[in-house]
Amino acid sequence: MPTLWFRNTWSWGKDDRKPSLREVGPGAIQATHPELGGYWLHCDGAPELLFTENESNAQRLWGELNASFYVKDAFHAYVVSAQGGTVNPAKVGTKAAAHYELDVPGGGSTTVRLRLAAAKVGEAFAGFDRIVTNRVADADEFYERISPKSLNDD
Repeated sequence: MPTLWFRNTWSWGKDDRKPSLREVGPGAIQATHPELGGYWLHCDGAPELLFTENESNAQRLWGELNASFYVKDAFHAYVVSAQGGTVNPAKVGTKAAAHYELDVPGGGSTTVRLRLAAAKVGEAFAGFDRIVTNRVADADEFYERISPKSLNDD
């Protein structure tokens, strides 16, 4: 479950401006932050998008009332304990996850493609493999230059 969330500064007196995450289409989350601006997370394959607040579960932790009905451990309750009412049905919050259900055989692998962008992208995964290959090459070149020659591949 790839997860995107905002650090909770609004509950601790650092900054009471609350950012937001919201579903804006199949597999697409818009992130809006007062200082960082807007970003879009595109999730390939249109998984179920889950939303909650990045607020501690005060009821479970300390026996106190929760600041929000939707708390940060909602995804665990939803997926592991099948408690459907724990995620926000309005598809908004300060914490979001892409719920992929994948069948991966023993010894197999699968790839989940995500793209975080500063603008909404129409064809979010066009040229994706080429871009990843180029970024891996950039990283390899960088580390080749700064790594001591005495190191082995491990």
